[in-house]
Amino acid sequence: MTDDLTATTRYQALSGDIRPREVADKEPSSVILGSGEFVNTRIAGRAPIIRNEQGEITLNFELADIRDVVKVVFDTLQENYILDPGVQGEVTVQTSSPLPKDVLLPTLETLLRQVGAAIVRSQGVYKIVPVGTAVRGNLTPKLGGTKLGPGFSVRIFPLRYISVTEMETILQPFAPEGGIQLVDPVRNLLILAGTDQELNYLQETIETFDVNWLKGMSVGMYPLQNVDAQDVADELSKLFGPDSGL
Repeated sequence: MTDDLTATTRYQALSGDIRPREVADKEPSSVILGSGEFVNTRIAGRAPIIRNEQGEITLNFELADIRDVVKVVFDTLQENYILDPGVQGEVTVQTSSPLPKDVLLPTLETLLRQVGAAIVRSQGVYKIVPVGTAVRGNLTPKLGGTKLGPGFSVRIFPLRYISVTEMETILQPFAPEGGIQLVDPVRNLLILAGTDQELNYLQETIETFDVNWLKGMSVGMYPLQNVDAQDVADELSKLFGPDSGL
């Protein structure tokens, strides 16, 4: 038996087949060819905009030139527009479900914000310009609460109960860059700039804090019979003042 194994081993060595006997007796190896595709080309190759029967729209842009996105959106909306050559950059947007047509412009505004641009509507034409040039010479301030629709705009917010400097401090963390255009302490008003959605968020914040805080406080009136009111006030100030330790 040992001689048979030795003879077999010698044969394998001479023939170049150095596999163990058990492996050599099995079926030869085979190669199964793959498709060579490593992404779902059906999804990756979808059109940038797909409209369903209800008129809703699905967006599919990946690292797309913002100028191409602007063209596709406005062609879909059949609206006139002017694109400033200073507006440049790449954006990505893929909606998991179709969007109503009236959401297209606000969605585009969000994408433009990512590249520092904004939409301004003037005389029936949409202008796409850098944010830094959106206000000057293009917009007139409107009173806060006015419904202006999509597009960059400027609104005036008069304050009733809180000082404008306090409100500026409150809004700073929430306002977009360049959103606080003017703080007027004399008239106690703010002038803010941004998209319709941004200004709505700021207005909600203003309405949250611009309240008559005295209405939320209780007031007690105590007639005094045996002591002067000013003396009592001085004593109470010592008891409950900032130096009282309470």
